[in-house]
Amino acid sequence: MDAVEPIYAWCEQTVNPGRTARWNVPNERDYPDDNETTGPDRINPDRLIEVATAVYEACQEWSTMHGGRSIAPTKLLGSADQPKSMTEFTRFEVEEAEMFLIRMGFMQPPSAKTR
Repeated sequence: MDAVEPIYAWCEQTVNPGRTARWNVPNERDYPDDNETTGPDRINPDRLIEVATAVYEACQEWSTMHGGRSIAPTKLLGSADQPKSMTEFTRFEVEEAEMFLIRMGFMQPPSAKTR
């Protein structure tokens, strides 16, 4: 089973239950106003899934190479370990994808730092 198949399944059942194809092109019924899905503090749902998939796979790959340890996706940005699949995404998009994956239960929230 594909590692990100649960993400697709959840989105198909929860986000867009009326859509029959996994990646069909959105129409006006899906997103009546562009300002509702995009903007300086929002990310288009299809883009979010694209980023979340890349982030999830990158973190799984990093974990495998580092003995099962986990890493925050934003720590990979700009590092020598940053996968090429994450180079096309902004920090904002990676942060949004990380929060999405945490809400979905695919990632653990970062532990609180002691002061």
